[in-house]
Order: sequence, then C-alpha cells, then structure tokens
Amino acid sequence: YNGDVVDNARHGQGTYTWENGSSYTGTFVADERTGEGTYNWSNGNSYTGTSVEGYRTGEGTFTWENGASYTGTFVNNARTGEGTITWSNGNSYTGTFVDDARTGQGTQIWVDEAIYIGKWVDGVQHGQGTKIWANGSSYAGAYVDGKKHGEGTSTRSDGYSYTGTYADGKKHGEGTTIYSSGDTHTGTYANNYFNGQGTYTWENGSLYTGTFVDDE
Repeated sequence: YNGDVVDNARHGQGTYTWENGSSYTGTFVADERTGEGTYNWSNGNSYTGTSVEGYRTGEGTFTWENGASYTGTFVNNARTGEGTITWSNGNSYTGTFVDDARTGQGTQIWVDEAIYIGKWVDGVQHGQGTKIWANGSSYAGAYVDGKKHGEGTSTRSDGYSYTGTYADGKKHGEGTTIYSSGDTHTGTYANNYFNGQGTYTWENGSLYTGTFVDDE
C-alpha cells in the first residue's frame, strides 16, 4: 500500500496492489475502499467509479479485457439500475438492469441486424416490445421468454402484414393476414397455418368463407 494513513488505517488517497498484480487506486475510508477509484485486475478487466466498502456501488464503468464495457449503476458489484453495456462485436443494450440481467425497459441494438425497444426479464424479451430488422420487417406486440406470444403485428417491407395472436413464436389464434398481392385472410390460425373458420379474399374481390386445414 502506498498512500494516506490515519490512525494506522488506510484513509484518504492511495494505491493498494495485491500479490497477483491487481491494484486499486483511489479513496480509502477506515481501511475500506470507499469513494472514487480505479481497479485494474491482473486478467485485464478494469473498473473506474464509486465503491462502498470494497464493492462496486454507485456509478461507474466496468471494462472487460475483450473490449466490452458497461457504464451505469452498480449495487454490491452487480449491474443494477440504469446503464449501457456494449459488447466487443458492437452490439449494445441501454436500459434497466437487475442483478446483472437486463430486466425492465431497454433498447438492444444488434449491429447491421435489428433493434428492439421494450420490456426484458432476466436477459430475454418479455412483455410489450417492438423489434425492427435491417431488412425493414418489424414486430410490435407481446413477447414471452424471447418469443412472440400474445397479441401483435408483424410487417414486411413488401406490404405483407399479420395482426393477431401468436403462441410460442407462431401465428396461433385469431388474426388477419394482408399479402403484398392485396389478398387477405381473416380467421383462425394454428402453428402458423390457416386452421379453422376463416375468410380468404382475393385482390379481385373473390372470396371463400369456410373451414381451412393447414392453409388448404
């Protein structure tokens, strides 16, 4: 240890270096790492921010040796509160964390792929949200365990859309599909197919109303 000492305790500014090469430079209070400081671990990870009695608590930035980083709120070493995590591949999440997991409202960006704005629970999309893909497709509605589940609307850039019920990521229940050709189908779906009563209307005005089995 190299730094301030008061009443035989580390107190004030100083640097503590462990035998393995890890170190902390910052504020000490009564021998505890409390206040602003920087940790540099021997594995290449680092943290700059607030600590309370040796735990990351408050605002700070944690950087992993692979270049990923988190900037935001910590409680007892865990990402808890508002923050932004950016992975080494460029993907990022900005929003609420609880015990290191994305939980609450947040926005995730997959570089060159998609963006999701909505609810999360334990790191997966869960609740109401909107996902927009780079090809122009989108989904707005309910998610359960990362899959479309409940009421929602899917659209594509070619004019296709489906509005209705999903189960486990598939069209399942009552809904309406509008095709890019102008044809429409309104009725019951099961496992992504027309199954049950429905009406298919062609773009020219012709229609069929009756029972469907696996789209037939």
